Amino acid sequence: MREELHLPEGLIVLSVGNLIKLKQTDRLVSVCANLSKIFNFHLLVVGEGIEKENLNNLAKRLKFRNIIFTGHVPH
Repeated sequence: MREELHLPEGLIVLSVGNLIKLKQTDRLVSVCANLSKIFNFHLLVVGEGIEKENLNNLAKRLKFRNIIFTGHVPH
């Protein structure tokens, strides 16, 4: 799967679900952005929803570049 999704080597934190406010994925992005200053890892966000653009903008604002939004991944 790593190769199929073109994921980098190393530790990956995974979040799967609808990207809606109720899920509070923005908190995860903020925490991961802070932790990325200490640890080397990537955040993989799988899912779609109305918050996707806001989450992407948050990551950019926090200068968190180790985040990957895959969108919907069929299972």
